[in-house]
Amino acid sequence: MTPLYTRAMICAALFAFSISASAQCDPEGFDFGEAGFGLTPDGLTTFFADGTQGEDYEQIMYLLTPTNATEFDPTLPDLVIDSIEIVAVNLLSYVELDTIPLDDAGLSVSCNNSGLCADECTYLAGSQGCAVLFGVPSMGGQFFISIDLLIWSTVFGFPLSAPQSFSGLELTISSSDGVEEQRLDFDGLGEIFPVPAQSELIVQLNAPCELALLDGVGRTVATHSNAVGRTSFDVSGLPAGVYVVRARDGEKVATRRVIVRH
Repeated sequence: MTPLYTRAMICAALFAFSISASAQCDPEGFDFGEAGFGLTPDGLTTFFADGTQGEDYEQIMYLLTPTNATEFDPTLPDLVIDSIEIVAVNLLSYVELDTIPLDDAGLSVSCNNSGLCADECTYLAGSQGCAVLFGVPSMGGQFFISIDLLIWSTVFGFPLSAPQSFSGLELTISSSDGVEEQRLDFDGLGEIFPVPAQSELIVQLNAPCELALLDGVGRTVATHSNAVGRTSFDVSGLPAGVYVVRARDGEKVATRRVIVRH
């Protein structure tokens, strides 16, 4: 077990956000049951609430911090975690794939870790905390939410960190300037199967479109420039998780969430 004084030193050294008292949350306000690690909304069974440009928005996020790095990501080394720090939250536009700082979108993040760390956006291993995404959105559209983290551990008495991120999270803000008119209805455009996909994802289109497959943080992993009819993506080599199929016809865009599971 990592000594408490080491955890305290890490907690005291980190300051990720300027915390606002205008949005608060109860760290114990969600029951994770017997899980050792969790995030909600998780982008799979729970989702970010839609918002409206120019109107108050608030979404509470709950985090149950694991005690071992492999609980967060099986590919990480088998190390005892000291804490997890939220270092940045950004939006990424579905359409242009531009990264948008929260401040530019009229949004902020406020964290609560029950006072266990001086930096309220740092959560001790094995503890439960929360954060609130809030504000008055200044722009409309469909966005990926990127929550960038540092996982802190101690090796031979020295603190070490590894960057990680939460992916597969989405936010839709209805616009006052016609963004909704730029959206296509994927149900009318075609269909996608099988979902979940294991090795191949098939898109059956009724009209020509530019197709792209995006990962959970908005990176393009595959494209078809002039797709029509039956088009497929090879997903056999992709990590399991949440992806987005984006169909674009000029300025109009349709998106559909899909899951890859091997």
